[in-house]
Amino acid sequence: MRHEPIIVAGAGMGGLAGEPVLVVERQKTPGGKLREVMAAGRPVDGGPTVFTMRWVFERLFQDCGGDLDSAIPLTPASLIARHAWGPDAPFDLFADVAHSEAAIGDYFGARDAAGFRSFCAEAARIFNVLRKPYLEAPAPTPLSLVTRIGLRRLPETMAIRPYQAMWKALGRHFHDPRLQQLFGRYATVVGSVRCV
Repeated sequence: MRHEPIIVAGAGMGGLAGEPVLVVERQKTPGGKLREVMAAGRPVDGGPTVFTMRWVFERLFQDCGGDLDSAIPLTPASLIARHAWGPDAPFDLFADVAHSEAAIGDYFGARDAAGFRSFCAEAARIFNVLRKPYLEAPAPTPLSLVTRIGLRRLPETMAIRPYQAMWKALGRHFHDPRLQQLFGRYATVVGSVRCV
């Protein structure tokens, strides 16, 4: 039985799930990105823009005797994000990986479209290496990660390049620095990119 208090900063979906906690929230209402914001006098959904690790929420609802799909009907969006670097035409990313690849090719050129393909393949490989021993593990550490993966899979562990800067890793796939910026942002904000 845990005796230390658990303090969660932020009352988003993740902060509101789990053991009894003290939630510290700066907004007037809970919800995190699941909120409305006022824009030009009209309410607009503030998000979420990306729903990652869906299986965690499915398990949480199952553990409580419920069903995620029944409790929260979700409608997938085909357009997941619009980006702009100044007054030029915006650049869109899509839920469909092939559609995003084509959009990258149209906007940035064939070289970066091929880079997106290789980036997605690498992201899927890294995700498959890390899902069980890191993403789904309780309180993972670098040492527990190596232990859980095992010595036989050490080359796979090192292939995730844990000591390489993200900007350099993204530069292996993308020629245009705007794409490095864009995919670096996704990795830091949501912890994943929709390639798998």
